[in-house]
Amino acid sequence: MKEEPKVLSRALIATTLAERWGIDSQEIAYLPVGGGGHHWRVQGGDSSSWFVTANGLLARGHWLERAGDAVYARTYVAYETTRRLGLDFALAAVPDRYGSVLCRIHSDWALSVYPYLEGIAADEKQLVRTIAGYVGTLHAMPVPADVPTWRSELPQRGHLERALADLHQPSWAAGPFGNPTRALLTANRTRVLGLLDRYDELASVVDGDAEPWVLTHGEPHAGNTLPAADGMTYLIDWDTLAFAPRERDLWQLMDTPSGPVWDAYRATSGHPRAAHPDIMEFFRLWWRLVEMGDYVRQFRSPHVGDADDNAAWKTLEAYVGEM
Repeated sequence: MKEEPKVLSRALIATTLAERWGIDSQEIAYLPVGGGGHHWRVQGGDSSSWFVTANGLLARGHWLERAGDAVYARTYVAYETTRRLGLDFALAAVPDRYGSVLCRIHSDWALSVYPYLEGIAADEKQLVRTIAGYVGTLHAMPVPADVPTWRSELPQRGHLERALADLHQPSWAAGPFGNPTRALLTANRTRVLGLLDRYDELASVVDGDAEPWVLTHGEPHAGNTLPAADGMTYLIDWDTLAFAPRERDLWQLMDTPSGPVWDAYRATSGHPRAAHPDIMEFFRLWWRLVEMGDYVRQFRSPHVGDADDNAAWKTLEAYVGEM
Protein backbone atom coordinates (compact mmCIF):
# COMPACT_ATOMS: atom_id res chain seq x y z
CA MET A 1 0.00 0.00 0.00
CA LYS A 2 1.26 3.45 -0.89
CA GLU A 3 -0.18 5.43 2.05
CA GLU A 4 1.09 4.90 5.60
CA PRO A 5 -1.92 4.34 7.91
CA LYS A 6 -2.35 7.22 10.35
CA VAL A 7 -3.92 5.01 13.01
CA LEU A 8 -0.68 3.01 13.33
CA SER A 9 1.92 5.49 14.53
CA ARG A 10 5.59 4.59 14.38
CA ALA A 11 5.73 5.13 18.12
CA LEU A 12 3.06 2.44 18.59
CA ILE A 13 4.95 0.09 16.30
CA ALA A 14 8.23 0.73 18.14
CA THR A 15 6.61 0.09 21.52
CA THR A 16 5.01 -3.14 20.32
CA LEU A 17 8.25 -4.41 18.80
CA ALA A 18 10.12 -3.69 22.04
CA GLU A 19 7.53 -5.28 24.31
CA ARG A 20 6.69 -8.32 22.19
CA TRP A 21 9.81 -9.06 20.12
CA GLY A 22 12.53 -7.36 22.16
CA ILE A 23 13.50 -5.24 19.14
CA ASP A 24 15.08 -1.87 19.96
CA SER A 25 13.86 0.18 16.98
CA GLN A 26 16.50 2.74 16.02
CA GLU A 27 14.90 3.60 12.68
CA ILE A 28 11.47 2.85 11.18
CA ALA A 29 10.87 3.56 7.50
CA TYR A 30 7.55 3.03 5.72
CA LEU A 31 7.74 0.94 2.54
CA PRO A 32 5.05 1.82 -0.07
CA VAL A 33 4.93 -1.70 -1.53
CA GLY A 34 2.37 -4.44 -1.98
CA GLY A 35 -1.36 -4.31 -2.41
CA GLY A 36 -2.75 -5.69 0.83
CA GLY A 37 -0.98 -4.95 4.09
CA HIS A 38 1.23 -2.07 5.19
CA HIS A 39 4.96 -2.57 5.59
CA TRP A 40 7.91 -0.98 7.39
CA ARG A 41 11.65 -1.63 7.48
CA VAL A 42 12.96 -1.49 11.04
CA GLN A 43 16.62 -1.14 12.00
CA GLY A 44 17.38 -2.60 15.41
CA GLY A 45 19.92 -1.22 17.84
CA ASP A 46 22.00 -4.39 17.41
CA SER A 47 22.26 -3.78 13.62
CA SER A 48 19.48 -6.28 12.95
CA SER A 49 17.01 -5.46 10.19
CA TRP A 50 13.32 -6.42 10.18
CA PHE A 51 10.38 -6.37 7.79
CA VAL A 52 7.23 -5.51 9.73
CA THR A 53 3.73 -5.99 8.31
CA ALA A 54 0.32 -4.79 9.50
CA ASN A 55 -2.65 -6.68 8.04
CA GLY A 56 -6.17 -5.28 8.26
CA LEU A 57 -8.83 -7.25 10.11
CA LEU A 58 -11.85 -5.62 8.45
CA ALA A 59 -13.98 -7.58 5.98
CA ARG A 60 -12.01 -7.44 2.75
CA GLY A 61 -10.85 -9.59 -0.07
CA HIS A 62 -10.71 -13.31 -0.41
CA TRP A 63 -12.37 -14.66 2.73
CA LEU A 64 -15.92 -14.98 3.98
CA GLU A 65 -15.31 -13.91 7.59
CA ARG A 66 -16.77 -10.56 8.60
CA ALA A 67 -15.79 -10.10 12.26
CA GLY A 68 -12.28 -8.95 13.11
CA ASP A 69 -11.88 -11.72 15.70
CA ALA A 70 -12.57 -14.38 13.05
CA VAL A 71 -10.17 -12.79 10.56
CA TYR A 72 -7.47 -12.62 13.24
CA ALA A 73 -7.99 -16.27 14.22
CA ARG A 74 -7.84 -17.46 10.61
CA THR A 75 -4.71 -15.40 9.89
CA TYR A 76 -3.02 -16.66 13.05
CA VAL A 77 -3.63 -20.29 12.09
CA ALA A 78 -2.25 -19.63 8.58
CA TYR A 79 0.94 -18.02 9.93
CA GLU A 80 1.49 -20.61 12.65
CA THR A 81 0.92 -23.47 10.18
CA THR A 82 3.44 -21.93 7.79
CA ARG A 83 5.99 -21.78 10.60
CA ARG A 84 5.32 -25.39 11.62
CA LEU A 85 5.67 -26.68 8.05
CA GLY A 86 9.38 -25.87 8.21
CA LEU A 87 9.73 -25.37 4.44
CA ASP A 88 12.98 -23.61 3.60
CA PHE A 89 11.31 -21.54 0.87
CA ALA A 90 8.43 -20.34 3.09
CA LEU A 91 9.30 -17.00 4.69
CA ALA A 92 7.49 -17.46 7.99
CA ALA A 93 6.69 -14.88 10.66
CA VAL A 94 9.09 -14.65 13.62
CA PRO A 95 7.45 -15.63 16.94
CA ASP A 96 7.50 -13.02 19.68
CA ARG A 97 8.78 -13.69 23.22
CA TYR A 98 5.46 -15.40 24.03
CA GLY A 99 5.67 -17.69 21.01
CA SER A 100 2.98 -15.82 19.03
CA VAL A 101 3.43 -15.15 15.30
CA LEU A 102 0.83 -12.38 15.25
CA CYS A 103 0.02 -9.45 17.54
CA ARG A 104 -3.24 -7.52 17.53
CA ILE A 105 -1.85 -4.01 17.68
CA HIS A 106 -5.25 -2.32 17.16
CA SER A 107 -8.86 -3.52 16.91
CA ASP A 108 -8.55 -3.45 13.12
CA TRP A 109 -4.87 -4.38 12.65
CA ALA A 110 -2.50 -7.26 13.39
CA LEU A 111 1.31 -7.03 13.31
CA SER A 112 3.80 -9.67 12.17
CA VAL A 113 7.60 -9.57 11.94
CA TYR A 114 10.05 -11.12 9.44
CA PRO A 115 13.79 -10.93 8.81
CA TYR A 116 14.54 -8.19 6.30
CA LEU A 117 16.09 -9.73 3.18
CA GLU A 118 17.56 -7.80 0.27
CA GLY A 119 15.93 -8.74 -3.02
CA ILE A 120 17.68 -9.20 -6.34
CA ALA A 121 16.57 -9.34 -9.98
CA ALA A 122 15.57 -12.75 -11.32
CA ASP A 123 14.77 -14.32 -14.67
CA GLU A 124 10.96 -14.31 -14.88
CA LYS A 125 10.58 -17.67 -16.59
CA GLN A 126 12.93 -19.39 -14.19
CA LEU A 127 11.19 -17.71 -11.26
CA VAL A 128 7.80 -19.16 -12.27
CA ARG A 129 9.30 -22.63 -12.66
CA THR A 130 10.90 -22.37 -9.23
CA ILE A 131 7.63 -21.30 -7.62
CA ALA A 132 5.76 -24.10 -9.43
CA GLY A 133 8.16 -26.57 -7.81
CA TYR A 134 7.53 -24.98 -4.41
CA VAL A 135 3.78 -25.16 -4.89
CA GLY A 136 4.08 -28.83 -5.84
CA THR A 137 5.99 -29.49 -2.62
CA LEU A 138 3.31 -27.68 -0.63
CA HIS A 139 0.53 -29.64 -2.34
CA ALA A 140 2.23 -32.90 -1.34
CA MET A 141 2.30 -31.97 2.37
CA PRO A 142 -0.10 -33.54 4.88
CA VAL A 143 -2.90 -31.10 5.67
CA PRO A 144 -3.06 -30.02 9.34
CA ALA A 145 -6.52 -30.43 10.85
CA ASP A 146 -6.85 -26.79 11.90
CA VAL A 147 -6.11 -25.23 8.49
CA PRO A 148 -9.04 -23.18 7.10
CA THR A 149 -11.08 -24.88 4.39
CA TRP A 150 -11.74 -22.78 1.29
CA ARG A 151 -15.40 -22.51 0.20
CA SER A 152 -16.87 -21.70 -3.18
CA GLU A 153 -19.17 -18.93 -1.92
CA LEU A 154 -18.05 -15.65 -3.48
CA PRO A 155 -16.72 -13.11 -0.97
CA GLN A 156 -17.97 -9.55 -1.63
CA ARG A 157 -20.74 -10.84 -3.93
CA GLY A 158 -23.35 -8.94 -1.94
CA HIS A 159 -21.53 -5.63 -2.48
CA LEU A 160 -21.37 -6.22 -6.22
CA GLU A 161 -25.00 -7.32 -6.58
CA ARG A 162 -26.30 -4.43 -4.47
CA ALA A 163 -24.31 -2.01 -6.60
CA LEU A 164 -25.75 -3.44 -9.81
CA ALA A 165 -29.25 -3.07 -8.34
CA ASP A 166 -28.61 0.56 -7.36
CA LEU A 167 -27.34 1.90 -10.67
CA HIS A 168 -30.50 4.00 -11.05
CA GLN A 169 -29.55 6.05 -8.02
CA PRO A 170 -28.44 9.51 -9.23
CA SER A 171 -25.34 9.87 -7.09
CA TRP A 172 -22.73 7.66 -5.48
CA ALA A 173 -20.85 10.58 -4.00
CA ALA A 174 -19.04 8.85 -1.10
CA GLY A 175 -15.80 10.05 -2.65
CA PRO A 176 -14.17 10.97 -5.96
CA PHE A 177 -14.47 7.48 -7.46
CA GLY A 178 -18.09 6.83 -6.46
CA ASN A 179 -19.81 8.18 -9.54
CA PRO A 180 -17.12 6.89 -11.95
CA THR A 181 -17.73 3.44 -10.46
CA ARG A 182 -21.46 3.81 -11.06
CA ALA A 183 -20.80 4.83 -14.69
CA LEU A 184 -18.38 1.93 -15.21
CA LEU A 185 -20.86 -0.63 -13.91
CA THR A 186 -23.74 0.92 -15.84
CA ALA A 187 -21.83 0.58 -19.10
CA ASN A 188 -20.83 -3.02 -18.31
CA ARG A 189 -23.84 -4.28 -16.35
CA THR A 190 -24.72 -7.09 -18.78
CA ARG A 191 -21.13 -8.29 -18.86
CA VAL A 192 -20.82 -8.37 -15.07
CA LEU A 193 -24.11 -10.23 -14.66
CA GLY A 194 -22.87 -12.72 -17.24
CA LEU A 195 -19.70 -13.25 -15.22
CA LEU A 196 -21.75 -13.98 -12.11
CA ASP A 197 -23.88 -16.49 -14.02
CA ARG A 198 -20.77 -18.19 -15.38
CA TYR A 199 -19.33 -18.26 -11.87
CA ASP A 200 -22.37 -20.15 -10.60
CA GLU A 201 -22.10 -22.67 -13.44
CA LEU A 202 -18.45 -23.34 -12.71
CA ALA A 203 -18.98 -23.44 -8.92
CA SER A 204 -21.17 -26.51 -9.36
CA VAL A 205 -18.25 -28.21 -11.17
CA VAL A 206 -15.85 -27.30 -8.36
CA ASP A 207 -18.19 -28.51 -5.64
CA GLY A 208 -18.77 -31.79 -7.48
CA ASP A 209 -15.59 -32.67 -9.37
CA ALA A 210 -12.58 -30.94 -7.80
CA GLU A 211 -9.93 -33.54 -6.97
CA PRO A 212 -7.56 -33.55 -5.22
CA TRP A 213 -7.94 -31.00 -2.46
CA VAL A 214 -4.56 -30.04 -1.02
CA LEU A 215 -2.79 -27.50 1.16
CA THR A 216 -2.75 -24.33 -0.98
CA HIS A 217 -0.94 -21.01 -0.65
CA GLY A 218 -3.73 -19.04 -2.37
CA GLU A 219 -1.67 -16.32 -4.05
CA PRO A 220 1.60 -17.79 -5.42
CA HIS A 221 2.02 -15.09 -8.09
CA ALA A 222 5.21 -13.19 -8.90
CA GLY A 223 4.35 -10.37 -6.48
CA ASN A 224 4.53 -12.84 -3.60
CA THR A 225 8.01 -14.10 -4.41
CA LEU A 226 11.31 -12.81 -3.10
CA PRO A 227 14.50 -13.74 -4.96
CA ALA A 228 16.97 -12.83 -2.23
CA ALA A 229 20.63 -11.91 -2.08
CA ASP A 230 21.27 -14.99 0.08
CA GLY A 231 20.74 -17.11 -3.04
CA MET A 232 17.30 -18.39 -2.02
CA THR A 233 13.97 -17.59 -3.63
CA TYR A 234 11.19 -17.30 -1.06
CA LEU A 235 7.42 -17.59 -1.29
CA ILE A 236 5.89 -14.92 0.97
CA ASP A 237 2.46 -13.68 2.18
CA TRP A 238 0.97 -16.88 3.57
CA ASP A 239 -2.18 -15.41 5.11
CA THR A 240 -4.47 -17.09 2.53
CA LEU A 241 -3.20 -20.63 3.29
CA ALA A 242 -6.14 -23.06 3.00
CA PHE A 243 -7.29 -26.57 2.18
CA ALA A 244 -8.63 -26.24 -1.36
CA PRO A 245 -8.56 -27.64 -4.90
CA ARG A 246 -5.02 -27.46 -6.28
CA GLU A 247 -6.23 -25.27 -9.16
CA ARG A 248 -6.56 -22.46 -6.59
CA ASP A 249 -2.78 -22.11 -6.92
CA LEU A 250 -2.16 -23.50 -10.39
CA TRP A 251 -4.11 -20.90 -12.39
CA GLN A 252 -1.70 -18.22 -11.18
CA LEU A 253 1.28 -20.13 -12.53
CA MET A 254 0.14 -21.38 -15.92
CA ASP A 255 -2.62 -21.07 -18.50
CA THR A 256 -2.71 -24.78 -19.28
CA PRO A 257 -1.12 -27.82 -17.58
CA SER A 258 1.74 -28.25 -20.04
CA GLY A 259 5.29 -27.14 -20.65
CA PRO A 260 8.19 -26.56 -18.24
CA VAL A 261 6.10 -24.90 -15.51
CA TRP A 262 3.74 -27.87 -15.34
CA ASP A 263 6.72 -30.25 -15.42
CA ALA A 264 8.28 -28.43 -12.44
CA TYR A 265 5.02 -28.71 -10.51
CA ARG A 266 4.43 -32.35 -11.37
CA ALA A 267 7.98 -33.31 -10.35
CA THR A 268 7.39 -32.26 -6.74
CA SER A 269 3.64 -32.65 -6.26
CA GLY A 270 3.07 -36.30 -7.04
CA HIS A 271 -0.11 -35.29 -8.91
CA PRO A 272 0.40 -36.43 -12.54
CA ARG A 273 -3.20 -35.87 -13.64
CA ALA A 274 -3.73 -32.64 -15.57
CA ALA A 275 -5.51 -29.75 -13.91
CA HIS A 276 -9.24 -29.50 -14.65
CA PRO A 277 -9.76 -26.74 -17.28
CA ASP A 278 -13.15 -25.67 -15.92
CA ILE A 279 -11.77 -25.37 -12.40
CA MET A 280 -8.80 -23.37 -13.68
CA GLU A 281 -11.31 -21.04 -15.36
CA PHE A 282 -13.35 -20.91 -12.16
CA PHE A 283 -10.47 -19.67 -10.04
CA ARG A 284 -9.48 -17.04 -12.61
CA LEU A 285 -13.06 -15.80 -12.54
CA TRP A 286 -13.27 -16.10 -8.75
CA TRP A 287 -10.27 -13.81 -8.35
CA ARG A 288 -11.63 -11.27 -10.82
CA LEU A 289 -15.08 -11.08 -9.21
CA VAL A 290 -13.70 -10.90 -5.66
CA GLU A 291 -11.45 -7.99 -6.65
CA MET A 292 -14.33 -6.24 -8.42
CA GLY A 293 -16.61 -6.64 -5.41
CA ASP A 294 -13.95 -5.41 -3.03
CA TYR A 295 -13.20 -2.25 -5.02
CA VAL A 296 -16.88 -1.52 -5.59
CA ARG A 297 -17.39 -1.74 -1.82
CA GLN A 298 -14.43 0.59 -1.34
CA PHE A 299 -15.78 3.24 -3.70
CA ARG A 300 -19.33 3.10 -2.37
CA SER A 301 -17.87 3.84 1.06
CA PRO A 302 -16.25 7.12 2.13
CA HIS A 303 -12.84 7.52 0.47
CA VAL A 304 -10.53 10.43 -0.24
CA GLY A 305 -8.94 9.68 -3.60
CA ASP A 306 -5.40 9.08 -2.31
CA ALA A 307 -2.68 7.06 -4.04
CA ASP A 308 -4.17 3.76 -2.89
CA ASP A 309 -7.62 4.75 -4.17
CA ASN A 310 -6.12 5.71 -7.54
CA ALA A 311 -4.37 2.35 -7.83
CA ALA A 312 -7.60 0.55 -6.87
CA TRP A 313 -9.57 2.48 -9.51
CA LYS A 314 -7.17 1.45 -12.28
CA THR A 315 -7.48 -2.16 -11.21
CA LEU A 316 -11.29 -2.00 -11.11
CA GLU A 317 -11.38 -0.49 -14.60
CA ALA A 318 -9.19 -3.31 -15.88
CA TYR A 319 -11.25 -6.07 -14.27
CA VAL A 320 -14.65 -4.75 -15.32
CA GLY A 321 -13.55 -3.97 -18.86
CA GLU A 322 -11.53 -7.17 -19.35
CA MET A 323 -12.88 -9.44 -22.06
